[in-house]
Amino acid sequence: MNKIITFCLLGFLMFAGLGLKSQSLTYGLLQDANDPLQFTAVAYPTVSSGNVTIATAVFTFYLPAGTLTTPSIPVLPSFGSFNNITGTWRIEKITPAFYASFGFNASDLQGRDVYQCILQNSPTPVFTANQPLSLFSFSVSEDCTGGALEVHVNNNAIRNALFTNAGININNEMSASVNDAPSVNMYMGNNPVTDSYNCPLDQVLPVANPATLTACATQPNGLTAVFNLNSVAATVTAGNSEPVALTWFTDVNLTNPINNPSSFTSPSATVYARVTNIETSAFASAAVTLVVNPTPLADAGPDVAICAGSSVTLGGNGSTSCSWSPAAGLSASNICNPIASPTSSTLYTLTVSNQFACSNTDQVLVTIHTTQSLVCNDFVQVSLNENGQAYILPGMILEGENENEEELFSVTITKLITNQPVPNPVTCSYTGQTLQVRVTDECNNNFCTGLIKIEDKLPPVIQCPCTSNEPTEGCTFTCADKDGILNGSIATPVPVATDNCEGPITTVVNGPNVPGANLYKKDVFIDGGACGVSRIERTWTAKDSWGNSAQCTQVFYLEPYDLDEVNFPEDITIECAGCGQTASTSPCVTGVPTVDGNDADGVYEIITYNGNCQIQ
Repeated sequence: MNKIITFCLLGFLMFAGLGLKSQSLTYGLLQDANDPLQFTAVAYPTVSSGNVTIATAVFTFYLPAGTLTTPSIPVLPSFGSFNNITGTWRIEKITPAFYASFGFNASDLQGRDVYQCILQNSPTPVFTANQPLSLFSFSVSEDCTGGALEVHVNNNAIRNALFTNAGININNEMSASVNDAPSVNMYMGNNPVTDSYNCPLDQVLPVANPATLTACATQPNGLTAVFNLNSVAATVTAGNSEPVALTWFTDVNLTNPINNPSSFTSPSATVYARVTNIETSAFASAAVTLVVNPTPLADAGPDVAICAGSSVTLGGNGSTSCSWSPAAGLSASNICNPIASPTSSTLYTLTVSNQFACSNTDQVLVTIHTTQSLVCNDFVQVSLNENGQAYILPGMILEGENENEEELFSVTITKLITNQPVPNPVTCSYTGQTLQVRVTDECNNNFCTGLIKIEDKLPPVIQCPCTSNEPTEGCTFTCADKDGILNGSIATPVPVATDNCEGPITTVVNGPNVPGANLYKKDVFIDGGACGVSRIERTWTAKDSWGNSAQCTQVFYLEPYDLDEVNFPEDITIECAGCGQTASTSPCVTGVPTVDGNDADGVYEIITYNGNCQIQ
């Protein structure tokens, strides 16, 4: 047993904290298509890099007991070599007979010879994501007759028996540094496509051919398409002389099946076809590249109406290849901008195609206008919008349902008495005026007239500062400021008011009956009680010249003084005058307490403000 430990592994391999890593690899064995007894051990990295150093590696696989290899490998304690490709590998072989010679149960090895291949140096290969990296090769000199050639699965029963009884750890591992990062164990398991080959090894393997499948994006500017993977089945399975089954997967390891291959929605990607021999279950796989081609966006233009006997140029776009249907009434059906002269209303369909044969459709309705009698409303009130304008449309004046009124009817506006033309849209300068409107059918010049009165019904927009329900900076004063705020001697923030016709409103007046655009206010004092916070609620009204108004309310908070805010007069010494009389002790002479204030001299003398607030 000591010999086995000495010659096998040079120590116990640690696998703590493997976990999933973004940089990982799997093991497999590739069978030579021309020589089914020739195999190459490979690793499949998930990362591409030209800066790789493999520090340590163990690759363990099994052959049915007694199967010979070329080069031949002796049984431990001797060792040998296969055909090195990446690095130098030491090959150690453990047979059931050798294992049993130490008193262990030969059945622990399940009828297999164990080949443990240990990397002896630090090669620097190039990693290409999902592509096999060849490590070493060998051949089976005589075909096996039972069992399989297969890559070891870590921590299985064979490994556990060897480790428990002989201290041998045959688990696979490959520690490598990628892009100068610290070396980590990248081994994550085996590739299920290439990890096992049933005996006999010279059975005919199925053929799997790579292919490319294109489809148009499901919508313009889209990134996905619906692919019928089965449409390339004949290409993928071509060359098989025996019955095969075809299944599809999204990953190279063939672990994530595609359950709807005839209608598979995907962006541009690579999927994998597995071709399985129905009789032997042997299989091969191939990559199928999915390419999403762009779909153009067809635009046939807006629906349009024309007079009978007239024509219109259709504004189709979306690609250089256009096709219209029906062709009746068109100057050409295979150009993007044909002239349409239909004899009756027609719905045209535009189909645009690109260089990938991807297409998209859109429709446009060309309506032939039917002339009819016209009736105009005699008087219509028109209210200007927030921009001080009103665009007069035919439908505002015409009564009843009128086809294509926005396209084939014109509007003319004039002053009622002078008949001077008025531009459309009508602006604030015509507010209060009654104007005449003429609506004309452009197909036969029939017309009717009506009257409109231009009105401004929108109130001004007013925004007040100091609307918070609690004291805020700039909106909080002292209780001694009450009178100054109410009489206007103390400045307070003012609102901003604008009107759609008169612009900014800045004139402040004393009441609501002053004509013109102006602002006026109403104050309400709410007493907070002794040592409490009082407030003044000031409601502003913004009014335009037409009597439309809007309001907002400000709140000014009046806080009491704190004793710390009181400035007391300096102590003074009063000297006696002659004849037993003393100097005056009047506060006018000795001084009075003050606080900082907002009046002319910047202070409030408390003795003169005793009716306004308290000191708390």
